[in-house]
Amino acid sequence: CVCDQDWYGPNCGTRCVPAECFADADPAAHAECNALTGRCECLFDAVSGYWGGNQCNECFDGYWGKKCQKECNCSGHGACMKGADCSCFQDDLRGYWGQSDCSVCAEGYAGVDCRSMLGGISVGLIVGVVVPLVLMLMAGAAGLWWYSRRGWRNNSTAPKDPRKPFVVVFTDIQSSTRLWASIPEVMAKSLDTHHMLMRKLIQKYKIYEVKTIGDSFMCACSQPSTAVKFALAVQHTFQNHNWGSNAINEAYCRQLDTTDDPRLWNGLRVRVGIHFGFGDIKRDPITKGYDYYGTVVNIAARIESVCHGGQIGISQAVLDELDTQSGDLVWIDLGLTALMGLTETVHLYQLLARGPMEERHFPPLRLAKAQGVQLEEDGNDKASKSGSAESVQRFARALEKDDLSQWAESHHLVASGVMSSRELWHNYQVGLTTMNTILSSQPSKEKAQMVESLCNRLHVPYHGDQGSKLKKSLHGMVDRVLPATAPHQLPLFDGEVSCSG
Repeated sequence: CVCDQDWYGPNCGTRCVPAECFADADPAAHAECNALTGRCECLFDAVSGYWGGNQCNECFDGYWGKKCQKECNCSGHGACMKGADCSCFQDDLRGYWGQSDCSVCAEGYAGVDCRSMLGGISVGLIVGVVVPLVLMLMAGAAGLWWYSRRGWRNNSTAPKDPRKPFVVVFTDIQSSTRLWASIPEVMAKSLDTHHMLMRKLIQKYKIYEVKTIGDSFMCACSQPSTAVKFALAVQHTFQNHNWGSNAINEAYCRQLDTTDDPRLWNGLRVRVGIHFGFGDIKRDPITKGYDYYGTVVNIAARIESVCHGGQIGISQAVLDELDTQSGDLVWIDLGLTALMGLTETVHLYQLLARGPMEERHFPPLRLAKAQGVQLEEDGNDKASKSGSAESVQRFARALEKDDLSQWAESHHLVASGVMSSRELWHNYQVGLTTMNTILSSQPSKEKAQMVESLCNRLHVPYHGDQGSKLKKSLHGMVDRVLPATAPHQLPLFDGEVSCSG
């Protein structure tokens, strides 16, 4: 059964007539009725125009023209004026921007958000501290910086209609935290290569890049078959790329205690999670980019999180849209799987293309992570065995007693003789100061996003981004990278494994 004309809602109890939406608006409103709720909403598409305002009779931010169909390029740092001209933001909250497209800082200002006056904190002061921590922070800051400048991108490939299902794809690099700690110089170059290869494939397959945080990509598209072709191309491209050295392969080999076939494994290992369904779609008036919300996003993220590097995980909803009889794909039924935060199980499948890489074999899914159990994906290094959660608890008790020296003296790095309590305390303070310095330059929303993202990347509990909760979050992150600051570092992987065969 369907609702009668002009009636909407789960019980068909809401009446809505487009012509009656904002009937007293002058000029006339450009509105429609939401197909699910029956609420009046502004028209927002390429044919009808992109409308906004309280009565849907003004162009939405970032658009102009008689029919509000023309998009102006203010780089997400300005508003459209007459025609396509931009009025760049000039305030402490949104920064001080200049040039015709608001793409650079105004004269006298600097920083990723153009809010810092020249002559402030020296960049050298920040760069010359704990290397692994700074590299992680720089990667997170770069992702947020790029996210804040999405306005220049072509949004034509973005799914825009919430009435239609869409595909969400998440990717992530296996063991990136440990690779940064063990081979930071190689990882700095490899991460640039990773982003370059990913974006070439995104462009080739017309996938929409929603956001990046560090080395993780969130993408969206309309067709599951497109998402699958993209995921397979990621595996094929990374496998056949010349990474310049064997350092990454050696690191993975030591970590996993295996001798890997070079026909199957080469370079950074990227895991992919894909789901297809309905969700909420919003266009940010500041960044001018589209973002996606709802269970479809959560499921895709959870699928990616339980996969291993080099593995593609898809849901039943994705498989149902594929031509499984073509013979081009190899799929393995992984069964019904309980994923963290979801009330119902999800039927998962592993997907590979025909050819040499179909011989890849993976351990069981990382379901400890799916069940909310802290999982150290990067191996069993001695520094991790004590557990960041336990360290945070000891830190909290010491904080209550105002005696952090007790925490430092009882730290496992001190107890094992890796460093003295004085060295640990010094390195801890440097790391904490570095993080606070970088976070203090971020707007509150982006600061919260950065803290939570870094906690996830470093596999430490996220407690919050304010007050004592922020202290606990920062403590967990700094404590995680302390082994990399030791004069004689702990072995990053148990045992000495030959990777040459």
